[in-house]
Amino acid sequence: MNAIEVSNSVLRERFGIQENRKSLVSKIISNSIEAGYIKLSDEIAAVKMRRYIPD
Repeated sequence: MNAIEVSNSVLRERFGIQENRKSLVSKIISNSIEAGYIKLSDEIAAVKMRRYIPD
């Protein structure tokens, strides 16, 4: 089974967070990476191209 990749914008849409509050999603992503829930799908991807997968 392949993991589904998500981006910052996909998470904003899923959580119903407005564009002007995108820093909130960035914080959620950062905390989730630290907690070991998700990881980058491509370690060398440019910031705007980053996608995340379950860890």
